[in-house]
Amino acid sequence: MACKVNIYILETSKFEQLSYFKQYLKNMNLNISKQMFNKKKEKEFILSRYLLALALNKEFSIEKIDLLKSEYGKPYILNGPRFNISHCENYVAVAVSKVLDLGLDVELTTRSTAYPKIVEKYFHEFESKYIYSKKNTEFQQNTFLQLWTLKEAVFKCFGLQFNKENAKIYFEYEKSKIMILAKRLNNNSITAFLYNYKNLYLSLAIAKDESVDTRVNLVSVDHLNKLTISKITRDLCLLNQFSV
Repeated sequence: MACKVNIYILETSKFEQLSYFKQYLKNMNLNISKQMFNKKKEKEFILSRYLLALALNKEFSIEKIDLLKSEYGKPYILNGPRFNISHCENYVAVAVSKVLDLGLDVELTTRSTAYPKIVEKYFHEFESKYIYSKKNTEFQQNTFLQLWTLKEAVFKCFGLQFNKENAKIYFEYEKSKIMILAKRLNNNSITAFLYNYKNLYLSLAIAKDESVDTRVNLVSVDHLNKLTISKITRDLCLLNQFSV
């Protein structure tokens, strides 16, 4: 069985006027709350929901969206297609699929993070050993970010929060294996993909077993023509693929 996953992405820095997007969301039944944290958060929220609405309309001809939330805050559509949203500095991204549960996480490759404390608290000893296998701090930072996005994508796929109990999942990087110790995640088949796109690490987790053939496409939304979509799969570089 072949299943398609499309990842829509746009650069938020290319969009300044938001009135068009607010109206588009209103037409799709996705009203914007008047109470927003700040301008940056408002922009991320509006553009991520716009991208979701655009993707669902293009993929499944959905014209009105009724978003619900799971007990852990994961948005979903009752009996509808699967999707997941992620954003980081200057980017928002949405992954959509007809039937496969998804988790998506994006992060800048250039992000500077005080990773040792996070590694100590949330990472398995095998991961920690791999991160520190080289004394090169650039290697350590990059490996940390890659593993962090992979973990986030897996937890988001199952709609779980990132805490110590759920963090009992680790990646044997050199063997491309996902090891699951958390009881809540046992008996789940999952595949995780780690990509590099421009200056981003992009991780996609899909609830599926290896018998399901998955085709992943990256779609860029052109800021010059709001509804023009251009596929740029050739720029999506697969760095690694992990399975249980």
